[in-house]
Amino acid sequence: MRIDGLASGLSACQPLLLGAALLLSSGCSGPATTPQARGDVHRGHLSLGPDSDAFLPCGASRPLQVVADPVLGERLSAEYLALVGEPYEEAFLQARGRRLASGGGVGERLQVEQILDLRAAGADDCH
Repeated sequence: MRIDGLASGLSACQPLLLGAALLLSSGCSGPATTPQARGDVHRGHLSLGPDSDAFLPCGASRPLQVVADPVLGERLSAEYLALVGEPYEEAFLQARGRRLASGGGVGERLQVEQILDLRAAGADDCH
């Protein structure tokens, strides 16, 4: 008798359990949100040209190679060229991004995730 009572009680709860399970699982299956930039802020001088690019962080002695996703890379190049008179001239860049270790014959790189400020280089940029 107790087993029958338990079985009928469970069958009455099944729609509630199923609804709760669907509600909980739907939170994980929704559209992914756009990830926010999580890197550190980097400041320094940027130099771009057809054959190479370099970002010299404030206070550093070695430049970093600049890498970015294609859309952001095109935007960075376009804004840079609009600022400077010729390729390889310095501009000041403040960007959110991550330093990537060197490897595979490539030196240390800066993965740019977000451009915070890009302007003509000045003498007091890094102060």
